[in-house]
Amino acid sequence: MDNLKKLQDEAADLANRIDSVRAVEAETDADIAARDMELKGLVEKAESVAGRLAWEKKVSEAGANLRSVVDRCTPAPVEEERSEVRIEPVRFSGRLRAFENAESAYRVGKWIAGTFLGDADAKRWCLDHGVESRAMAEGTTSAGGFAVPDELSSQLLRLVETYGVAPAALQNAPMSSDVLLFPKRLTGVTGYWVSENAEITTSDPTGGQVQMVAKKLGCGTRVSNELLADSIISVADFLVQEMSLELARSIDDAAFNGDGTSSYGSIDGVVPAIDDGTHTASVVAAASGNDSFENLDLADFSKALGKLPRYAIGNAAWYISPAGYHASIERLQLAAGGNMAGDIASGGLPRFLGLPVVQTLVMDNTLGSDAGVVKVLVGDAALAGIYGVRNQVNLRSSVDEYARYDQTAWYATMRVDINWHALGSNSVAGPMVAIKTTA
Repeated sequence: MDNLKKLQDEAADLANRIDSVRAVEAETDADIAARDMELKGLVEKAESVAGRLAWEKKVSEAGANLRSVVDRCTPAPVEEERSEVRIEPVRFSGRLRAFENAESAYRVGKWIAGTFLGDADAKRWCLDHGVESRAMAEGTTSAGGFAVPDELSSQLLRLVETYGVAPAALQNAPMSSDVLLFPKRLTGVTGYWVSENAEITTSDPTGGQVQMVAKKLGCGTRVSNELLADSIISVADFLVQEMSLELARSIDDAAFNGDGTSSYGSIDGVVPAIDDGTHTASVVAAASGNDSFENLDLADFSKALGKLPRYAIGNAAWYISPAGYHASIERLQLAAGGNMAGDIASGGLPRFLGLPVVQTLVMDNTLGSDAGVVKVLVGDAALAGIYGVRNQVNLRSSVDEYARYDQTAWYATMRVDINWHALGSNSVAGPMVAIKTTA
């Protein structure tokens, strides 16, 4: 660990200690004096750490700036015969799954070839086309640390948001620190009928706080350098697709199924949370005998809508797995008969009982008898939960870690948190309601 990181950790610990000491309520003069003495020592130490931290940061930035200048100014190897660089549309006949067009994939592929494979033509192409490759502050290019171009980072982030259900459905909140508290209204003022000239009874609204703690999510893969050299567009498309899919899947899995353990980043998902016995007003039990997707009926779905508060109807949606959708909602739509001929042709409308249907791969998809299980959710997820983002997708790569295998390692990380703060109670339904198969 370098000095800058150590000083940053020490500064954070000091800040937390100062906050803790300030929060202590001193009752006697002796306690006040002791607290002030400790605070004085902490402040002096904090000033010293701040000075050292500023110096180390200045040194680190100076080194980074020099490395950046060196990388920018280092000329590509000069060949005896150099053909003039031509900027023209990229031709690619394959199928792209992650990039919107071949040009973006090609730019990223050229950056990979020039940065990791030492391809002089690719490096020159990147310089001529504005695709920059700068060394990261933590290391030099020879040590295998690189900042990725904007085309790769932005594409990965776009696909995480496109593939993931939770980030699009929940209230999004940027986190300016690792721990962030959001105010939450619990109750409002109370109205009373009063007589003329009578005193109006006052009441106070109550509130609470929703705590968000950033959790780190990461994934990595290794790619053969021969593959990088042979198919730069396909490899770029593969990297973006695989990493974005896994990040999106992990976030959705935690948002819907998290049990509060480290396997889910200590996140409590909506399905276990709403069915934990403290939100019974938000759980609808299917009719007797309806113990599977295949025999859920319209009455079960209508009962769930009846439970949903009216304030949550405007932006509400059904949340269900694809298997569950086809076995229940689509089955009920197609069973309507001749007036649903359009649905038969299109495979069923993506709306049901007036609300859109959102299919998520992480929710329960068990077919057949499956008693006492939450199968469907309906409601406004943005009113029920918050998706906090401390750091968007951060990418890094290493050419040295698996050099003995002639492979390049790629890593993607995010720092996020999810908090389902409004799921109702045992007497009042919340903005999300669950349909549970009969026991």
